[in-house]
Amino acid sequence: MGFGVIVFDESAAPPLKTRELVGWTHATLKKKVGGLPARLIDAGPKLQLWLDAMYKTFPNFCGPDAPADLDDESSYGTDYTIRKEVVYALFASSLEQEAQATSTRYARDFGLSLIMNGKLIRPTGEMIELIDSF
Repeated sequence: MGFGVIVFDESAAPPLKTRELVGWTHATLKKKVGGLPARLIDAGPKLQLWLDAMYKTFPNFCGPDAPADLDDESSYGTDYTIRKEVVYALFASSLEQEAQATSTRYARDFGLSLIMNGKLIRPTGEMIELIDSF
């Protein structure tokens, strides 16, 4: 089992209440995107910055953005689901603390919101407890 984080640009989301916003992120991630795996360039500008920073520590494990020399046994290899407005990253559970800290730092740096551990975390540092989590 892994540790998942949803990262998104709230300014790209429709104006919704918090509970509806969570549903919007889930629905956006479930949408099919063409026939090819999504790439970093398929994300919006802020999410591209976040992904580029994250890839340095947690490289994409599969798909067109995966480095050719990534060791199959690397625990840092991460599975990313990329959409224009939302990214879901699934990290190895053994890296939960590092992934949480790194994801949060870069999200704050690039003005993005996160959903993880049952909380919505805004770039301002505001945390909202959620009943449902991903």
